[in-house]
Amino acid sequence: MKKLFFLFITIIFVTVNSQAQDKWTSYTSDLGKFSIATIGIVDENTKEDEDKITYKINFTNGSMNYLMSSVNHHSDLEEFVDDLLSVSLNAFTEAVKVTRENEEDFYLGNVKGKYAVIIFQEETIRLEYYTYIKGSYQYQLAIYSEKDSYDQEEADLVNISFRVLD
Repeated sequence: MKKLFFLFITIIFVTVNSQAQDKWTSYTSDLGKFSIATIGIVDENTKEDEDKITYKINFTNGSMNYLMSSVNHHSDLEEFVDDLLSVSLNAFTEAVKVTRENEEDFYLGNVKGKYAVIIFQEETIRLEYYTYIKGSYQYQLAIYSEKDSYDQEEADLVNISFRVLD
């Protein structure tokens, strides 16, 4: 009887823990000046160079993968925002040798951004790429998965949760 009770308690504990790990939460990077909805384990990385500091997080949910980065360039980028957004998107697509399905400019409040849908690896991977600039910070959000299992509703939830912090 004690063994069955212990087994029952163990099963409940494991079930509660696994359910708790599957909840969406808000992740805030005070240094990276952003917040975004995340799920599961969030890997964080900070890299400091002479002219910039890069803050990155990534997380996964099933087949969906998310990468968010914030780069503090230590100088105001607003004067060059249009050029820098294009350079960011072009550099990304050239680095991974991909095809862009569509591309558009948009605003997140008063923060200008650029968006593109990118297909690569023999058209098996779908990636949505967002890049924004505010002040001395450049933000990049990449959401990707196999094309057949891409969850657009989940991707939209993460994208609309993104906020630039002052």
